[in-house]
Amino acid sequence: NSSKKFSSLPEFLLPSKPFYPQGTPKSPAGIAEPPSFYQTTDEVLPQPISLRNKLKITKILGQIHHTFLIVETEEGFMLIDQHAAHEKVMYEALVKNFDTAKPSSQRLLMEEVLEVSTKHQDILKKYLPFLQKLGFDIENFGKNSFAVRAVPSIFEDQSAVSVIKEFLEQKEDGRVHTSLEKQKEEIAALIACKKKSVRAFEPLSSVQIQSLLERLGQCENPFT
Repeated sequence: NSSKKFSSLPEFLLPSKPFYPQGTPKSPAGIAEPPSFYQTTDEVLPQPISLRNKLKITKILGQIHHTFLIVETEEGFMLIDQHAAHEKVMYEALVKNFDTAKPSSQRLLMEEVLEVSTKHQDILKKYLPFLQKLGFDIENFGKNSFAVRAVPSIFEDQSAVSVIKEFLEQKEDGRVHTSLEKQKEEIAALIACKKKSVRAFEPLSSVQIQSLLERLGQCENPFT
């Protein structure tokens, strides 16, 4: 009975009901213009993707409203909120970095220079040890300037400067912890959500969908 299965699904697996989590999207002219309802993919996976051995995804059926992925499992089908799923992938990768001696990071081909206000400079200096544990390589580059030389590998092509600026703005109101361990989940979640996660209404190719599902399958807790 499919109606009974939905009651036990995690939060990013949602019933097939048209839904706009951020309201009906607007066209550039400001006129309500919802995206196409359903984009068909219908691609059988080379091998099933297991989510903690509880669900095995066998086929990608398509994307609804450029927001939900519809996939076939061995027992039926399910809808996955693509933003929540990718945010989860990002979050676990950042937390794993924090807990390892050598966090996974990638060097930038050209370092980025971050210009900050005096207040943001104080915040950044306070959080440098934490950001380094997440995989950032940031060094003082002069008065109110910092050179960003590496970012967590999970960020891929995301602008390092824009990520850090967003982080500093969020912390400017003083909502900080004194213990690095207590900061871990708060900041990893903040960075994962704010800048790099796949957004709602973002069209994904079948290759991108498969990659996201595979990375979700590697999460220790894909259902939370």
